[in-house]
Formats: sequence, C-alpha cells, structure tokens
Amino acid sequence: TQAIFRKISFDPERDLVPIAIVASTAMVCVTHPDVAKNWAEFVAKAKANPGAMNYVDYPQTTNALNHLRLWKAAGIRMTSVPYNGQAPGLQAVLSGTAQLFCATPVGSAELARTGKLVGLATTGREQMNSLPNVRTLRAQGLDYEWTLWFGMLAPPGTPASIIARVQADLGDALSKPDVQEGIR
Repeated sequence: TQAIFRKISFDPERDLVPIAIVASTAMVCVTHPDVAKNWAEFVAKAKANPGAMNYVDYPQTTNALNHLRLWKAAGIRMTSVPYNGQAPGLQAVLSGTAQLFCATPVGSAELARTGKLVGLATTGREQMNSLPNVRTLRAQGLDYEWTLWFGMLAPPGTPASIIARVQADLGDALSKPDVQEGIR
C-alpha cells in the first residue's frame, strides 16, 4: 500500500474490488525461555536495554508498521532484523539470534505449547482458543491490538455475478467443519 511503498503501480482503492475476508488471526509474540517468562519481564528487559534486543521483522509489510506501533505502546525500543518468512524467523528466536517474534499461530502456537518458546502475549481482542494460557496484550494492561487478515480481491469491472458466485462458493467452503478446523 501507499503507507509502505513510495511507488506502486496501482491504487488499491481504485484498482481492487473487495470480495470477502477469508480468515483473520491475531499474532503470537514468542521468545526463547532464557529471555523472559512473561510479557512484563520481557518489557522490563527491553526498557533496561534500549535497542539491544532484536525482533524478527518483515520489512515493507504492514507487520513492520504494527511492530513500531507495539513498541511505542509498550514504551520500548528494539532492533529490527529482517527475515524472509515465518520458519526462518522462528528459527532465529529458537537459536537466540532474535529475542522476539510476533508470528502467526500456525507454527508459533505449537512451539509455545511445548515450551520450546514462551508465548508472551497474543495481539487480538480476545483470548486465542489454541493458547488458553497466553493472555492478550490488552488483558496484560496494554491498549493495543493487531489482527492479520486474509482476503480476496478482484479487478474493477469484474461482473457482479462472478463476485457473487465467488462469495457464495467461498461461504460454502468456509462453512465446512474440516476447513474451519484448518483455519483455527
């Protein structure tokens, strides 16, 4: 979007027509067990060592903007270390190269459940069912929320009948229990 890129070859508001939001998820902020046992301890360490702690970042994405918002809300300063993907980012936290990763629950939740990483917080409005012992940032006193969404878009001029058909087919697919389970 224009908020991230100086020059893009299209106008998202003019050149894309929304079809549907397919799924959304909060992020899971994880760290290595040697770094901190909870969000408050992590923030205290980051405040005591401004800029000394590294976080996994995806530059030129909305994640980068959300990290900056989170650091401002928490009153901390951290150093961005760019990674190309969630797997290398999780490996960086597991190895101690990075001290924090706010990742999707796809890979991070299992690592937090098994104790290989510590789930410090989730970024959504509500408690995550897959991580009942990891509290939201809001529940921990931080007025902050970050939700990642996945949507379908079409080019302008797409016939309304096609958009309606895609919406109906998507609704049917998303209503299936096995699809719902996979999204969770």
